[in-house]
Formats: sequence, C-alpha cells, structure tokens
Amino acid sequence: MAERRRSFLWRLRRVGYVVLVLAIVGIGGLWMALNTIDLPPAKRSMETTFVCDINVADGECDFNDAMAKLSASEERVNVDYEDLPPVLVQAVLSAEDRKFFDHSGIDPVGIGRAFYQSVLGDSHSQQGGSTITQQYVKQTYLTSERSLERKLKEAVLAVKLEGELDKRDILTRYLNEIYFGRGAYGVEAASREYFGIGVENLQLHQAAYLAWLIRSPESADATRDPEEATRRRDTVLAGMVAEGYITQEQADEASAVPWVWEPTAADGSPQTMTVLPRSTDTSDLGAVRYAEDGSEYWVDLVRRQLRERFGPGAETQGLRVYTTYDPEMQAQAYDAITQNLNRADGPVGSLVAVDSEGQVRAMVGGTDFANNKVNLALGKDGGGSGRQPGSTFKPFALAAFVEQGYSTESLFRSPPTTQFPGVFTEPGKLWSPRNFKKADQGVLTVEEATWKSSNTVYAGIVNLVTPQKLGDMAHRLGVSVE
Repeated sequence: MAERRRSFLWRLRRVGYVVLVLAIVGIGGLWMALNTIDLPPAKRSMETTFVCDINVADGECDFNDAMAKLSASEERVNVDYEDLPPVLVQAVLSAEDRKFFDHSGIDPVGIGRAFYQSVLGDSHSQQGGSTITQQYVKQTYLTSERSLERKLKEAVLAVKLEGELDKRDILTRYLNEIYFGRGAYGVEAASREYFGIGVENLQLHQAAYLAWLIRSPESADATRDPEEATRRRDTVLAGMVAEGYITQEQADEASAVPWVWEPTAADGSPQTMTVLPRSTDTSDLGAVRYAEDGSEYWVDLVRRQLRERFGPGAETQGLRVYTTYDPEMQAQAYDAITQNLNRADGPVGSLVAVDSEGQVRAMVGGTDFANNKVNLALGKDGGGSGRQPGSTFKPFALAAFVEQGYSTESLFRSPPTTQFPGVFTEPGKLWSPRNFKKADQGVLTVEEATWKSSNTVYAGIVNLVTPQKLGDMAHRLGVSVE
C-alpha cells in the first residue's frame, strides 16, 4: 500500500513541476511587464473655463463669480483632495472599491466576487470587479474595448500607477475624471449640476446619491426615476453602514430626506434634498449671467481670442479669464442702443465703450445672439461683411451740418447716383457716390435720410459743409489719423 501511494505521489510530481513552472513564468512575465511597460500619456481632460467681469478680483473667478462658463461638450472643474468632504470619499469607496486603501491596484478577491456574481446574474450587487485605480486607468489611458488584452493592460497599468502616485492623488484624479451624467464630468461639476452647491458642502444624503451615479448616471437621475434613485442611494448608505463609516441611525435619517425639484437656498439644512432640473443649455458659451444685456457677444469674443492665442480647444483648459467688462456700463450701453433704435424696420446699431486707460468696458455687438451671432461692433472681425467706412462718418457729417445752423428737417433729393467735383478725389475728377442697390428714394428730410442711410443725400451734405469741416468735426469727436 505504501509503495502504491508513493508511486501515485511520484507520478503527481510532474504535474506539480508544470504548475510551478507556469507560476514562475507568469510571475516573471508580470514582473517584466511592470518593468518594461510605461504609462502612456494621459488623455487631456476638458475643464470648464470661467470668464469674469471687472468686479472680480484676481484669484476669485469661480462658479459663483463668473459671468460665463466655457465648457464645450463637457463641464468639468478639478478639485484637490482637501476639497473632498470625508462623507463623499466614504460613499464612493463604499459604492466602488471598499479595499481601495489596502490593495495595490488590483483586487483578486473583488475579481473573484465579480465573476461569481456574473455567474449568479446578480445585477444589483454593490461591488464590481474593477478597482478605482483600474477604472481611472481605463478612463485615462485606455479605451472601453471589451477584450482580455485590454483587461490585462488595465491591470498592469493599475499596478504601475499605484507605484508612482499616492492613493489620495489617484482617488482625486478619478473623481475629477468620472462622468456623472448631464454633461457633468468630475464631482465638482456634478455637485453644482445636481444640487447647486460646491463639492465641499455635500451632505450625507447628497454624497450617497452622487456615489451611485458613477455606476449608471442616466438611469439613476432622480428627476426621471425617483424610486430607482432612492433605491440606489439607500444601497450606498447600507454599504457605508457595513464599512462602519456611519451608524444605522444616520443612514435612516439620510434615507428619509425627501426629493425636492425646485432650487432652494444652500443653507446646509438636511431636511430637503434638492435636485435641480436638467439644464437645457447646449451652447458652447455655457451659461452667461448677463445675457439680457447682450453680453453673449462679449463672451464669444473672449472664446475666439483664447483659441487664437492658445490654439483650438483653449477654452476647455480650465482657464480663469479676467476681463474689463463692466456690467453696469454694459446695461447702459445696451439701453442706449435698444431704446433709440427700436423700430423693426429701422437701422441696427452697435457700441463700444472705452475708458481713459484704453480698456473696453462695454460692447453691444447685437441684440439677438441666438439668431444672429455676427458681432456688429467688430466689423469684418465680428463674422459679417462689416460696414463701409463712409457710413461711419455720417454722424460726423450730421453734427457738422447741425453746427452750421441747418435743420434736420431740411429736404434733399435722394437719386440713385450723384456726382460732385473735387470732393475726396484728385483735382479734375468727379466723386460719384450711389445709394445701396442704386435705389431712388425720392425727396427726404435729413432725419429720414439718416434712417435710410442715404448715400446720395449725405454726399450733398458733405458737399455743403465742406470736407474740411467734416474732418474737423471728426477730429474733435475723437477720430485721429495715424
């Protein structure tokens, strides 16, 4: 019997050798991979740029102070680990990776649990197979391709990353990168989007809600399915109790907080859980605080200048842009245009206000940015065909005309074309201005000619007051020749 047992073990030794060799080869291969595979360059994340007016001091331009947010298709504002409230960190760890601070990038137990749950078909499980580090690696360095090769790369890079970065850095990068739905990337943007508050002000019931949004943001939006949102929030709360982060009493209190859809003051009260309605703004300018004063044209100019200076996509690099925009002066400028040029069939106007230091304080480039994005204040640089310089001088000609004692009720003929000798031309040649599309406008008062921007009437006015007087008036009103 002893001989037979020895013979069986003797034969089994060969299998043991094979297993040992495979283990050594596997460990060796993993060691070589860790030492030969470098982390690829991380994908550049888009981050929201804030544009602020003249009233915001340097260093203070953020969600609360910005006159506009430039975010393209992604809204993201990065935060530091110190900005994350402990309750949020605990909620995310409970929902996504309870052993995060203990493992080295991969969690064999978690992988086995995920496999077991997939066999059982447990779709409501609290824990997945990928660690937070693996999820961050997939988001930042790899693709979402479902293949064994991608999964192996993910595991190797996760271990590699854990050797180069502190755990808190990895968690912070993860929370700044992950998608929370509604176009909000990163936990700060998500906190603002869903609750209208900064991430540092999140309470337990809010943190638990955001933590589960990571898994499936669109299907858990409380404004769409409050019952599912409640179930998922309670699942995170139960996980936090199991991990010892909170008591059952605290979980019950957070679970009892009702959903409220209307915006409420962020006073820290735990009695309501406000989820803001989904934003309908899809423009690349984002929300513009002073839109009713035509400030969209100003913000659009800032966006284009950022691209010209820093290249395409510059407005999505998390910049803080401090401008000389004065909201009070802008409101006055907007009123000056809209209250005086308020006829549907009348001329349009634009205005730029510059202070004594050469700073642009207000700019009215139009009154309907949604339907006409041409900035009339910038001429051809505003996206349109611009205005002929001759029309720019009509107000100066009118001022010289009135100064010399003539009335705006004076009558002038407005033929399609006209001619005057020696005006703005070389001696002996005729000046031949013409109306737009050579229109014959009949007899007009000077006031009517101004409304219609009659070129032939104003040619007669210039001929009457003389080009010299026109030039003197323009110079007195600030026009200089360089």
